[in-house]
Amino acid sequence: MRGTSGVRSNKPGIDLMHGDDDWRGILNGAKKDLKSRKQELVRNAILDAAIALFEKKGFDRTDVTEIAEAAGISKRSFFRYFATKDDLLARSVLEYAQFWLRLSEVHRGNPPTWK
Repeated sequence: MRGTSGVRSNKPGIDLMHGDDDWRGILNGAKKDLKSRKQELVRNAILDAAIALFEKKGFDRTDVTEIAEAAGISKRSFFRYFATKDDLLARSVLEYAQFWLRLSEVHRGNPPTWK
């Protein structure tokens, strides 16, 4: 069935013209464009590669070139996302802290029961 928006939808009761395009419930917050999603994927790949190398070799013995290579990007691309190796570590710590803050907000008023 083709609606007035030109988007094919076989789901009954979905009105794509009036903001009902999140029928799967997978979008959180504002929609991101392709460029933003790609940047997020690359940033996450860099963080994952860096954490793996830090665990294996230690922070001080890991250099940016190794992180970039492990993430599948150039050293120059690394610096598009992070100013320094220290910046990368600081951002990962901040993201981790934000995760725990959001989690605590969700569970506020519902303390876990310990058995």
